[in-house]
Amino acid sequence: MTVEAINWAFKQDLAPAMKVILLALADYADGDGFAYPGQQSLSEKTSIPERSLRRHLAKLEELGLITRERRKRDDGLRTSDGYWLQMSPAKMAANVTGQNEGGYRPTVAGTYRNEPPVEPPVVITRARSGTDVVPSAAAWTRFWDEYPRKVGKPQALKAWGAALARGHTPEKILLGLRAHQEAFAATDPQFIPHPSTFLNQDRFNDQPTLPRQFPDRRAGRDIDQEIRNTLTQSLGLDEIVLHPVDDHRKEIEA
Repeated sequence: MTVEAINWAFKQDLAPAMKVILLALADYADGDGFAYPGQQSLSEKTSIPERSLRRHLAKLEELGLITRERRKRDDGLRTSDGYWLQMSPAKMAANVTGQNEGGYRPTVAGTYRNEPPVEPPVVITRARSGTDVVPSAAAWTRFWDEYPRKVGKPQALKAWGAALARGHTPEKILLGLRAHQEAFAATDPQFIPHPSTFLNQDRFNDQPTLPRQFPDRRAGRDIDQEIRNTLTQSLGLDEIVLHPVDDHRKEIEA
């Protein structure tokens, strides 16, 4: 919750039920004006039935006060929708991703004509100093293209913007990623961190370490001698001579 979001919601000229919903979203929202409560939680918080709630949310979208983001978990299953509060023209430019090509628009309450695009042309986040930081779309694209484990792209995009808001530059992030590429190449893909984790934990600042290489336990061992020992012990013989395949064939022919 931010005071800015709450004050903005109070100033909107809306019917009582819609204003209560907008205030609830503002209460859930983070510093960037993004909230992702489930509809059941939102219904309980506002005392508005879910069916009516969906209708009011669609109306708030039509008025341009919120933009809905359809979200999925890493396993591809749906999770609660996200809601961007359109508190300023800057945030509107950042979060409305288009009306026709590549964008999305509600057709009926709770449904979409198209999936929202994952990459908005410009992402604006709020830095701690209070100034707006506009990350480079080209740099984000390079990061995603070069990162070896491509999962959770929407979460990674949000983490990218948050990293820039913390003062990291796109160049620093990309250099850190490239420094880790050799270690990633030697790592089982399932153990490579998600890109959002790499960004949220500032791992591009870490010193890359290669996975531990275990020596080959068979190196330097006399396998033939081990076979002789095993056979002599199991068969009760004093000695066994192993002939190479070619020599053994010659003996048979002779």
